[in-house]
Amino acid sequence: MKKISVVTPIYNESESIVECCVSVRNFFHNKKEYDYEHILVDNCSVDDGLEKVKKILKEDKKIKLIINAKNYGIMPSLFNALKFTSGDGVLTCYACDMQDPIEFLEKFIKKWEEGYDVVYAIRKKRNENYLLTFIKLIYYELYSFLSNGIKKENFVSVFQFIDKSIVEKLVSFKTSYPHIASMISSVSSNSVGVETIWVKRKKGLSKNNFFALVKEALITLIQFTTFLPKISFIALIFFIFVSLSILLLGFFTNMGHDLFLTLLLIEIVFIFVTLFMLIFFLTIKIYYLNKDIRKDNIVLVKETYNL
Repeated sequence: MKKISVVTPIYNESESIVECCVSVRNFFHNKKEYDYEHILVDNCSVDDGLEKVKKILKEDKKIKLIINAKNYGIMPSLFNALKFTSGDGVLTCYACDMQDPIEFLEKFIKKWEEGYDVVYAIRKKRNENYLLTFIKLIYYELYSFLSNGIKKENFVSVFQFIDKSIVEKLVSFKTSYPHIASMISSVSSNSVGVETIWVKRKKGLSKNNFFALVKEALITLIQFTTFLPKISFIALIFFIFVSLSILLLGFFTNMGHDLFLTLLLIEIVFIFVTLFMLIFFLTIKIYYLNKDIRKDNIVLVKETYNL
């Protein structure tokens, strides 16, 4: 009998955690041909969600719990949880908010049984703010343009089903901030996408705010694309252009040209100096972010249950 592992990250999900566990149990209730485990990994929640989980796992040994020593963020936490999976196939992230419905796992398993190592969700239908969807689309297009030969379709995230052979490859990665979706793309050429629907969150608020998403996007661009050298090159070009513009402005001023032309040149120089400063400080920020993510940051586990 084949075994399926489902991984769910938790951080202050008291309102949703019980329903999430029930949804996984119900999904496998009529699938007697598969064994399963539901691994919950907690990032130091401070609500009563953990107490609810502990009550459930006493009665259901298929539910397992990992409690991290501190909040490491969702990606390092998920990556570390993969090391505890024992399934022949693994759903890398079934979020507690259930915005990626568990019902799509049936299609994932079917494709996996057909021989695919990776089955990824393509969230083309998204019940979210149109502006946020547009911003994410820009990010995915930028990633595709700058990626180091890694093909990534738009709106592909960590809601993926992978074979245990892929898990073994992933856990051998030496990285302190793993972006699992990109890592999966880099180690598998035998993958297929399934269109899914990303629904609205039913309870509570998202713990992954806009700034956290921006940080994750920057880290992903740094590690898996040519973003850093390109942004540095653009900053250099702007520096050269600004320097030449200032010299040109000084030349025209000394030559006594009319006021309008001088003011126009001042305006152009001001605009490019502003753009240069923005790009320069962004480059500096990315440089230090890049140094930070290369530091050793092993996820320490405080407690485990049913493992």
